[in-house]
Amino acid sequence: MILEFSDEAENDLEQIADYIAWDNPRRALSFVRELRSKCEDLVDSPNGFALVPRYEHHGIRRRVHGNYLIFYRSRTRR
Repeated sequence: MILEFSDEAENDLEQIADYIAWDNPRRALSFVRELRSKCEDLVDSPNGFALVPRYEHHGIRRRVHGNYLIFYRSRTRR
């Protein structure tokens, strides 16, 4: 599996960093790194997390990290 971030996901990460940076700029950077790392870990076990109810037919899954949800879809390469 190859990890790709959608434009919307990249924008979400930037907004999360901006929000955290108001109180703690250093933590903002480290937290976004943690989120990206959790996403990268999905490459090794893409089916390791539950399908999202009502979106199973789209193959949408979610992983929790702190107070944040990581939504993703695993697709085979063509």
